Amino acid sequence: MVNEDITITRFEDFFHMHYRFLCLVSVQLVGDLDVAKDLVQEFYIDFWKRRQTIQLTSTFQSYAVRAVKNLSVSYLRKQQSNASRNIHLLKDDGFDPMADIESQYEMEALDSKVKTAIDKLPKECKRIFMLHNIDNLSYAQIAERNNISINTVKTQMKRAYAFLRTELSDQSLSWLIISAYLLAN
Repeated sequence: MVNEDITITRFEDFFHMHYRFLCLVSVQLVGDLDVAKDLVQEFYIDFWKRRQTIQLTSTFQSYAVRAVKNLSVSYLRKQQSNASRNIHLLKDDGFDPMADIESQYEMEALDSKVKTAIDKLPKECKRIFMLHNIDNLSYAQIAERNNISINTVKTQMKRAYAFLRTELSDQSLSWLIISAYLLAN
């Protein structure tokens, strides 16, 4: 049967005649009525879009049941794939909510230590350090903005990093740099 003669009225008849039955078919597979309704609706939308090209070799009902079953099985496979991917990610990441909380506390403590250490820098040294690390200005831009030589900027930056390394000797330098960027937030 070629579907050239499927009008909106005939389509509505198919919908009203088979909708509940197709929902029952789908809900038996997916176990969720809302998902089943969505899948049946998806079938009808696809059917309407392709109505000119679909050639039924059997009844509409048998075609629709087969299509809804296929959509339901595809949905289940996708859900299973997503679930196994999530489990795999949790295993790979070693997800531990307590570790995340501890890590957050550690980051906050480090951030506080870095802020305290930066506050101890001499005024001019601190200003140059902040211009470079927080405002992302180059040494040349800092020198130009403050009417000082690039060598003065370099010297102040060396002094700042040396001071911070001493103050934060128990912290790695990479954490220091990360924390410097955190100060901008």
